[in-house]
Amino acid sequence: MKICVVAPVHTSNDIRVFYKICRTLHSNGYDVVLYCRIKTNNYKNGIYIKSVPSFKSRFLRFVYLPILLIHLLKEKADCYHFNNPDTLPLAIFMKLLGFKIVYDTHEDFRKLILYKEWIPKILRKPVSKVIFILEYIVSLITDGFFVTQDSQTKIYKNSVLLRNAPLINNDFLTNVSIKSANISKLYQMAIYVGYSFTKDRGIEQIISVI
Repeated sequence: MKICVVAPVHTSNDIRVFYKICRTLHSNGYDVVLYCRIKTNNYKNGIYIKSVPSFKSRFLRFVYLPILLIHLLKEKADCYHFNNPDTLPLAIFMKLLGFKIVYDTHEDFRKLILYKEWIPKILRKPVSKVIFILEYIVSLITDGFFVTQDSQTKIYKNSVLLRNAPLINNDFLTNVSIKSANISKLYQMAIYVGYSFTKDRGIEQIISVI
C-alpha cells in the first residue's frame, strides 16, 4: 500500500512529518513518498523524498498548489496524508475526486494564527475563522483527521488525538541524564526544548516563569 505524505512547508528532517509519520509508516510495511521542502529529490531510510520549492513569499506557496496537485495525481497513491492549513485546498479537492485523504492539523491554528506577525493584525481574526471553517469541513469529509490537543477533539468531528510528544528511547534518556547532570553542577539553568524563541511558541510565558 502506497502512502503519499504532503508537507510542502516542512523540511525533510521534520520530527513529526519525517520521523514520526513517514518512518513509522515505512517500518509497518508501507511504501512512503514524502513531498516537502528540499532542493533535490532524495531517498532516505526507505522513504522517497520529492522536492517542493522553497518560496520566500507565502503567496507563491498557494500559486504553486496546482503544480503540486499534478505531481500528487501522478503518484496514484492509495492514501494521501496532508499536513498543515497550506494543504487544505488540496485535501478538499482530492477528496471530492474520490481519493482516500488523511489530514493532520499539527497545531490549533485557530489560536496560533492570531500571533503570526507576518499577517496584518486586522486580518488575523478573519484568517483564523477561514482556517477553522476549512478544517471543520475537512474533518467531516476526510477518511482520517488528526489533532494534537484534547480541546480539538470536542470541536472537530471524527478526530483522533495524536499529540506532539517527544520520541523517547534509551539512548535519548541516557544522553539527557548525562548532559543535565554535568550542566547542573556548573550553573542554575532553565532549558527550553522547542522550535524557536517566538511569541507564538510561548517565549513570554517562559520569561515569566524564570
